[in-house]
Amino acid sequence: MRQIPGLNANSRATDINDSGQVTGYAEVSGTNGGPEIPEHAFLYDPTSNTTEDLGTLGGPISRAEGINNSGQVVGMSFMPPDPNGNYDVHAFIYDDNSGMRDLFSDDPQHVGGEANAINDSGAVVGNSMGGPSSIRRTAAYESLARSPKAKAAKPRT
Repeated sequence: MRQIPGLNANSRATDINDSGQVTGYAEVSGTNGGPEIPEHAFLYDPTSNTTEDLGTLGGPISRAEGINNSGQVVGMSFMPPDPNGNYDVHAFIYDDNSGMRDLFSDDPQHVGGEANAINDSGAVVGNSMGGPSSIRRTAAYESLARSPKAKAAKPRT
């Protein structure tokens, strides 16, 4: 077993692909002015022995949950807070070409959810909350991962 470089003690690996790329999430330094401890999704590449902070969709927390053999990562991210300081959680997909993208950006019915896994065809599974009853439901986003409609996140700072 070896330590993944660039992560502090409070980190968690959640998935690995056939190339040895590892994804997960780790606490990051700094404060966000709220009660949440900032956590960011990461992607480790064993070829370059580097770990990339994938950022968030605008809130203080993101967590990567799955990775496929193309290196696409899925998970959840807090959105920017509403005027009352509350955060919605959205599913994301990340790839090297487009960065982190919101899988709910084109559907106002989705007010929350997360992506838990992605297969090599780009199909994503997870859960979604939305609609008139706001009940959490199992969701499958077939080939949505490849959709140009998924909105890119703001650049990381």
